[in-house]
Amino acid sequence: MSKKAVVNALRQFCQRYHSPRTEAKMESAKKIYMRKKDGTLSDKKFTWAYKCAKCGEYFAKVHLHHDPPVGKEPDFPYDTEELLEYIRRLLAPKEGWKVLCIPCHNKEHING
Repeated sequence: MSKKAVVNALRQFCQRYHSPRTEAKMESAKKIYMRKKDGTLSDKKFTWAYKCAKCGEYFAKVHLHHDPPVGKEPDFPYDTEELLEYIRRLLAPKEGWKVLCIPCHNKEHING
């Protein structure tokens, strides 16, 4: 299995099944009720909006940012300890995740 395949599998697992990541996202969530054609608010149709931890605005699409960063991917062939440390950082507890809007997430990565 190539390095890229291993790293992609780990990231995919984290995105789908890592509950602290989901908990951090849902803590910032708020129901936004849709408007009916007559302009009144529906009590049944809604969407989720998430509060950005940096700018404080609500967005439908957000990114989850590791804080502190996961860091460099381990070198291939993998040293067991190095790979386990990478996995520990990737599977951070709830406090290790920040919900950021896309512009704030991009700024975070540009500024380091």
